[in-house]
Amino acid sequence: MKILIVDDDESIVDWCVSFFNFEKWECIECISYDEADIFLDDTIDVLISDLNLNGFSGLKLCEKAKKIKNHMITILMSGYFEKSYLHNSNINILLKKPFNGKALLHTIKEEYKHIV
Repeated sequence: MKILIVDDDESIVDWCVSFFNFEKWECIECISYDEADIFLDDTIDVLISDLNLNGFSGLKLCEKAKKIKNHMITILMSGYFEKSYLHNSNINILLKKPFNGKALLHTIKEEYKHIV
């Protein structure tokens, strides 16, 4: 599985990468929207993005991801829970920070079963 992780907080990106490395999943680390935009293509299986990326929107990144690959799993992280995002068809999973890594891993595996 190939995961694109995007957050302007490098510690969150590093934590996700170290966690997913146990699964032997390929991780691409990005700390900005512009950097993520370079790597976002149809080889990505999962996009994990923060909602706020230094003036850019993680939601826009999720929308772009779904246009590139409709069945890409998109996960939006935020320190604030926004109910309106639950009904956005471009987001598969909405995570409130801080979140449980094991639960995230389980959720990704379950979502992935539905697309393969």
